[in-house]
Amino acid sequence: MWREYDDKLAHDICYNSGSDVTKRTHAYFRRQIYQTPDKVWAEMLDDYAFYFAVKCSKHVRLIEIAVKTEYQGKGIGMVVLYRLLERMKRNGIKKMTFRTPMNEKSHTFWLHLGAKIKDVKGDDYEMELNIE
Repeated sequence: MWREYDDKLAHDICYNSGSDVTKRTHAYFRRQIYQTPDKVWAEMLDDYAFYFAVKCSKHVRLIEIAVKTEYQGKGIGMVVLYRLLERMKRNGIKKMTFRTPMNEKSHTFWLHLGAKIKDVKGDDYEMELNIE
């Protein structure tokens, strides 16, 4: 079941996702919620997955999709992504930007969805996904 963002639950998911990047990102969530709460888009799927994004003027900046390790590989990340994409459509937003590490399998996932690599920032790809 979908519910509003819960910081304690997000912390648990981040630290049980198997990703060091996700662990480091959790502190950013708190700062973003404190500084610009009206721009934060975040929802939890039960107690094992969530997305966290920031609504900008003409696009959404995806910060994280996190899924607990024991639920990975079951299509849950895709369910979470589709939830965010539907929210974007309802709000008339057609572009999502994000970074993904070069050395993680996630960038291949995004390329298969039609995302484009726009730039390289350190060890990350800066990517963009346009939706219809």
